[in-house]
Amino acid sequence: MKVVSKKLPAVLFLLFSGWCLLSSAAWGQGFDSCVQNINNATVVVPASVQAVVSGEAIEAGDEIAVFTADGTCVGRGIWNDESLSIAAAGVDSQTPDGYRAGESLQFRMWDASSSAAYEANVAYTPCADGDPLCKDDGLYAHNMLYSIEQIETITTLGDDLPVELVTFEATVHGSSKPSSYGSQAVLEWETASETANAGFEVQHQAPQAAEGTWENVGFVEGHGTTSETHQYTHRLEDLKPGTHTFRLKQVDLDGSFAYSASVEAVVELAGSFDIVAPYPNPFRQRATFSLTVAETQQVDVAAYNQLGQRVATLHDGELAPDTQHTFRLEADRLSSGMYFIQVRGEEFSAMERAILVR
Repeated sequence: MKVVSKKLPAVLFLLFSGWCLLSSAAWGQGFDSCVQNINNATVVVPASVQAVVSGEAIEAGDEIAVFTADGTCVGRGIWNDESLSIAAAGVDSQTPDGYRAGESLQFRMWDASSSAAYEANVAYTPCADGDPLCKDDGLYAHNMLYSIEQIETITTLGDDLPVELVTFEATVHGSSKPSSYGSQAVLEWETASETANAGFEVQHQAPQAAEGTWENVGFVEGHGTTSETHQYTHRLEDLKPGTHTFRLKQVDLDGSFAYSASVEAVVELAGSFDIVAPYPNPFRQRATFSLTVAETQQVDVAAYNQLGQRVATLHDGELAPDTQHTFRLEADRLSSGMYFIQVRGEEFSAMERAILVR
């Protein structure tokens, strides 16, 4: 594959290495040596899951396994066309191999028909409001429950790629909308040739999203079969501060696909802080909002009623910079009415309103 290197402008933050070439058959056997521990989390794969192994629907006998970042299998299950529960082992004093709190769950799938193993991406079923045992962020915690609604393997390809990708770049600019929040990312890529190329699905991983959590943010049509060079562009508006990661899912006319390597675009905070207004608003159970600060500092976040009485302290301590911190105002023990969320940092203060309705 030909890869063109360029001197990148100052606003460009780029990691690129062509199409992802992920091992699909190097492991050679099923997942039969997985760590077990009394401390674990449970991954539920319901019978209704959308599961794809190497472009085909999952079949009985295929396996789904959970791995740590260093390649340790910490849980597995064999698919039998029914709901599947997998215990993902966590660490303790007796079992050092396993997940630590906050680590991202990673998945692999075993195709029994071809005796091949693949890395896999997952999408989690959103948790119901108020469910204390459910998590949907993909970050490990003891005794929690994660439900998967979609899982698909990452296709591996050799050098005979249907699309010869020359460059893939992400550039950050100010928003093109005068009243818009945040910045704009411009994605540009170039192909030297294409064979049966239906197009490119643009995928985005937001700042602080769990590793492997990708959102489809657009589709750009390809040029079918051509030996000519083609340039493509896709823009995303209103990006929040932080590191945004992008990749392309190249789709053939027959439905097969491959992923590009990812590129990163860093959106810097324009001022000393940024606050995203509470939502939903009005709210019934909880209102969620986020705060980003440019420098490490002590920050107090509190809610007050209309009499000026502090009814909840949401944070009182240090906040790290360039990170979107999320806070929630719970409706428990609060009566209907308007509440004022006061944020005080060392060099700034801000206030937002939230209305509770019963």
